[in-house]
Amino acid sequence: MLPPDAGEVLKLGPPASGEVVFKLDPASAGTSCVVWMQTLLPGASIPPHRHLQAHEVLFIHKGQGRMMVADRSFTVVPGVMVTVPPNTWQSLRNTGTGTLQFIWMVTPPGIEQFLRELARQGPTLDAAGFAQLGQQHGIEFRT
Repeated sequence: MLPPDAGEVLKLGPPASGEVVFKLDPASAGTSCVVWMQTLLPGASIPPHRHLQAHEVLFIHKGQGRMMVADRSFTVVPGVMVTVPPNTWQSLRNTGTGTLQFIWMVTPPGIEQFLRELARQGPTLDAAGFAQLGQQHGIEFRT
């Protein structure tokens, strides 16, 4: 069991302003997936992208947002669970007035390294740098 405050915390700048708290990853728990809780501040977003290899499951815990998966756009609220197969375009935006909090599970792991590098870059990373960093980790962003 992990206590609520356990996990590696990363602060992210725009466009995905908020934080990531890793709960499970291969380095800390020897798992074949990575699980984290993410918080997006009001107006923040995860831009349109796709993971070339990873399968994702997202569970909305708090707040309200708008998600796009493939060619479908829909509202997400607490209790909604979304699956995203590999190579599927997706995005998520916090459309509420408070934080949007959700849990991701991704397999196979690897995205945790992208998120760590993204956090190290801070708010100075431009769109081209964001896309290049994603490409290094099997993530394609729409430009």
